[in-house]
Formats: sequence, C-alpha cells, structure tokens
Amino acid sequence: MRQRRASYDYPEDFAGALNRFKEASGLSWGALARELGTSRLNLWRWRNGVRPNTDH
Repeated sequence: MRQRRASYDYPEDFAGALNRFKEASGLSWGALARELGTSRLNLWRWRNGVRPNTDH
C-alpha cells in the first residue's frame, strides 16, 4: 500500500509570518531554529523566499 504525503499550504507571505513569529516569541534565530527542530540556515532560506521542503 502506498503512503500519501501530507500536503501543506504555506501563507503567501511565509517569510513575513516567520519574521513576525520570531519577533513575538522574543527568541534569537538560533533559539527559534532549535525550538522548531531545524537549522538557522533553513530559517535564513525561508526568510529569503525558499519554501520549506515537504518531500521527506
């Protein structure tokens, strides 16, 4: 049986939403990356318009 991959819809302004979330949290980018289980590099990519990769 084939597994279905989850489909994710990202807001048009994903980078802006990420920046607003970071500001509201009061966390540094490094701390936010740790909390989200990702790297600072991924956060930088997402802030610069690269959509998260959901093909896992």
